[in-house]
Amino acid sequence: MPIKRRRNKIPFISILFLALLLAGCRSTKKDGLPSGANNLLPLVQQMQALQPIEGSISGKLKMEALLGEKKLSVGGTLGVEKNTGLQLAVTALGLFEVARVESTPVDICLINKVGKEYARADYSPSSPLGAAGLSYNLLQAVFLNEPFMPDGTDFYDSLSKITLLREDGNIIAVTPEHNKMRYTFTFDAATGELRCTEGVYNGEVRIMCHYSEFEKLDKRTFPSRMKFEIQGAGTPVELYLHFSNLKEGRYSFQRTALSSYRKKDIKEIIKALE
Repeated sequence: MPIKRRRNKIPFISILFLALLLAGCRSTKKDGLPSGANNLLPLVQQMQALQPIEGSISGKLKMEALLGEKKLSVGGTLGVEKNTGLQLAVTALGLFEVARVESTPVDICLINKVGKEYARADYSPSSPLGAAGLSYNLLQAVFLNEPFMPDGTDFYDSLSKITLLREDGNIIAVTPEHNKMRYTFTFDAATGELRCTEGVYNGEVRIMCHYSEFEKLDKRTFPSRMKFEIQGAGTPVELYLHFSNLKEGRYSFQRTALSSYRKKDIKEIIKALE
């Protein structure tokens, strides 16, 4: 079925990851936890020896989004400079850039390059994102294929607080609940690769990222495919990222100059897509 294209609109894909961040809690039902002893600590500690991305990673992207019956495919690029900034750029017809999502440790910014508009949301404790426990460190870890703790502490330093289980050739690590959030990480027991990150909010809303088709980089393997899903927050959402030309250590984050752009509320930009 052909996709309708509209002028001066940001493609839906450009805000889909923002939707992942802003997914709200709709229920107070508690999610059940598997039971098991923390007898897998030595094996999980070995996984820490896998070299993390220390500097930066970048690559080209093919993105496919499904929101109910809506479907859209676009191209783009992703660049992450660790502890500095992340930029997801969206291109139309593979020819020109139409939108960006940028994040720093301070805030996240949605940029409509066609309509010359932008919107920001910060991570301060008093903001909706900060109050929900969301941060740049969490966003960075998801894109860098790394585990994390919902309270911001180091994952491997917190192993004594984590429930570890073995299941079908995988090691499952379940974090304690923090601010109504709990995360589950699924590692391949043979390779130590992180295959899935799943967040549960308030016991019902689930945000998942599945990693597959790992490629060898300079110091570690890295997934060339990521699949994001939101369940339990209304219309199911799926986002597929297919990476190519992945490189380590060659990306330097630069904020987009916005002096000629109009500042808008994030809800105004999202409304323009409806």
